[in-house]
Amino acid sequence: MAYSSHLTAFLTIRTRPDVLKTFKELYEANIDVSSIGEFFNISMAATGNYHLQSLTKRYFISKNVDEALVQVKLGRTAMIAGRKSLEYLISTQFSSSGEPTMRVMKECFAPYSVGVTLQRHTPLKRNINLALERMVESGLVTRWFSEALSRHRRSTEVDTDQTDADERNHVTPLNIHHMQGVFLILIFGYVASTVVFVIEVLRDKNAP
Repeated sequence: MAYSSHLTAFLTIRTRPDVLKTFKELYEANIDVSSIGEFFNISMAATGNYHLQSLTKRYFISKNVDEALVQVKLGRTAMIAGRKSLEYLISTQFSSSGEPTMRVMKECFAPYSVGVTLQRHTPLKRNINLALERMVESGLVTRWFSEALSRHRRSTEVDTDQTDADERNHVTPLNIHHMQGVFLILIFGYVASTVVFVIEVLRDKNAP
């Protein structure tokens, strides 16, 4: 029963294709990269990474985000942009039934931070730095980002009838959580039979 249940769950769940995680894998996959403007192209060329420098030869400048995303959806290019911008696009435009159709590659070659411009030698610098550090470390930035995604989803919700139709058409694959009741019943049967067996053995020993 356990083998059959595991096999059913394994065959029902769709196998995900291998994903690109590093710039080496992106380079070896012979996929072009694109972005808006030359900023990221210059940044990749300035690094000491061989694969990033080689990707500059396959770098294309897109006129706008929509043009870049068309090639990404076709699987021809990888778009370079800020992580939060990509996460926002994926969550708001490329998530079907809660399942994202695009992903952000794990490796990042140039982490950037957002700064605040102040007058040189201003006495406010120390207090503002402290306030920004507290906002980031307390998780407020992450919370605000999540709230922005939630507001966007609520504002772009489709009609209830259409949502119900999509839910009916969506097939949920079986997994171990759907079948755990069978295993609980099996374990309960084993425990009950063991208890009965021990009682019978004890009764036979105590019998005259």
